[in-house]
Amino acid sequence: MNAVLVLGCVDELSKNILTDRGTVKRIKIAWSTEREVLAALLILLLLIVVMSIVAFSLVVGFSRTLQTLDRSRDIAIAAESMNRYLLDAETSQRGYIITGDESYLESYEQNVTNIHAAQELLNRLFAQASQYSHAMRILMVQIDSRLVEMENTVVVRRTLGFDAAKSVIGTDLGESLMGHIEDALRQLILIERGQFMVARELVILRIRTIAGLAIASILCVIVLTTVVYLLVRRDIRARQRVEQGLSTALRRERELNELKSHFIRTVSHEFRTPLAIIQTSTDLLQRYSDRMTETRREEHYDKLQAQVVRLTALLEDAVTIQRSQLADLTYEPATHDLRAVCRQAIASVEDLAAGRRLDFMADGSSFTSWVDAELIERALHNLLANALQYSGAAGVVRVQLTCTPTVTTIDVIDQGTGIAYDDQPRLFELFYRGANTADVPGTGLGLSVAKSIVDLHSGVIRYQSTPGAGSTFTIELPVLPVLKVGIA
Repeated sequence: MNAVLVLGCVDELSKNILTDRGTVKRIKIAWSTEREVLAALLILLLLIVVMSIVAFSLVVGFSRTLQTLDRSRDIAIAAESMNRYLLDAETSQRGYIITGDESYLESYEQNVTNIHAAQELLNRLFAQASQYSHAMRILMVQIDSRLVEMENTVVVRRTLGFDAAKSVIGTDLGESLMGHIEDALRQLILIERGQFMVARELVILRIRTIAGLAIASILCVIVLTTVVYLLVRRDIRARQRVEQGLSTALRRERELNELKSHFIRTVSHEFRTPLAIIQTSTDLLQRYSDRMTETRREEHYDKLQAQVVRLTALLEDAVTIQRSQLADLTYEPATHDLRAVCRQAIASVEDLAAGRRLDFMADGSSFTSWVDAELIERALHNLLANALQYSGAAGVVRVQLTCTPTVTTIDVIDQGTGIAYDDQPRLFELFYRGANTADVPGTGLGLSVAKSIVDLHSGVIRYQSTPGAGSTFTIELPVLPVLKVGIA
């Protein structure tokens, strides 16, 4: 019945793992990440389009502002040049009238030519500025009138002489025209300089805006690229976790299949001998009990009891391994005196001692520790059983308990055959048995069970062994409670 129970537990473990595997297989990776990435890319594209439109409008406005800036600058320069040419022409004309020196006329005529060129430039610059058309017509008429007046004065000086020319100059017409022209040109220069400054500030503002948009675009691209990267990385990690889950489920299934195969082989081998002994002793007692002496009957009863204990230990080890792998091992720690736990474990293997000596020593002032006494006793039972099995007939097995305020140490020391160096790295593997154990009955579960129990207590189990000189197994357990997460 117990064997059936254990096989049922193993089958249940198989079903759980296969169910987990099926669940993992049924996981459908939600494509939310792809939608989020697509949304981020669409937002990025929308931002780029919007910023491109804004930047284009700013560039167009910037170009127009630059044209306004250039026009205002050219108008101001042309107006200043016009004023300078008029003053130079007037000066050259007066020099000729006063001295009669024809050389002044060369400068006069050159300035007149320059004035006409400046007029053409101003007319061209103001062609698209309708608000200036009336003022420009008046200004051009005044300039033409001033040029005609100066030319008439030169003709009078050349034909009628200085006095006639002086009388023409003495009128207020030329001075009045020149005053109006200078005022108009000065006003024009001031207006255009003001517009130049306004256009200049607008250019600076647009440059800063365009630069800000460029920086904002770069930042948006960086942010959205980072978001896309994080989303993709999250998706990759999620996929990796799913793949790891599948890999873990497959690995656990392989381990389970191996566990089942080993267990079946162990049952077929290890159960056969004790069951045969039980069967034989039972048959003998049933058939010949009345012919046996009391001592002989007691021997058979002892055999039956020993084999039952052996089978029970085997089943308990198998169930412990199964539950530890399912994280379902019952763990009920409390404050216990480890001296009593050690003595109970020693008592449980006295039937296996067969004349070998079991010594127990305790060193410390306080021997209480936070443990599950039943589990620790089982772990010690397995270590002691191994020590007795691999010790000689006259061997001594010693249990040494050492307690400090923080750590409890239990050493199980034997003088047996020891463990081959090649076998030592695999001692705690399930069902693993060393090369020198072929003639010794065993399942290869004892050390695995001990390690599972010690791990459950957040402790450490280690060993020292020299082939032919015995072994020492050491268990270190924390004295104070350790927070356990996820323990049933």
